[in-house]
Amino acid sequence: MIKTLLLTTSLLASTNAVAEEKDMASCEDIAAVAESIMKNRQAGVPATKMIELTKDTPLFKTLTVMAYERTRYTTDEVQQRIIRDFTDDIYLECLTARDNDE
Repeated sequence: MIKTLLLTTSLLASTNAVAEEKDMASCEDIAAVAESIMKNRQAGVPATKMIELTKDTPLFKTLTVMAYERTRYTTDEVQQRIIRDFTDDIYLECLTARDNDE
């Protein structure tokens, strides 16, 4: 669990820097953050810790809330499916939003 949390912290920091540089992160970057957040959710990291990590970036905080609104499962197979589904959902939402902005 600590390894996953450290990886998320690192990913959030690097994606946040890219987002500031480009004014907006790519959908792939956002999906990667969503995946990391959901991995932490499924690993049992408390919501309070994830909110603390993501509170400075509204998009990441929103992703955290969305992840923690979903059920946490105990079997690895179901956890992997939920992580994949959440990541795909966020990626597709991002693409749709970007298409509508153009």
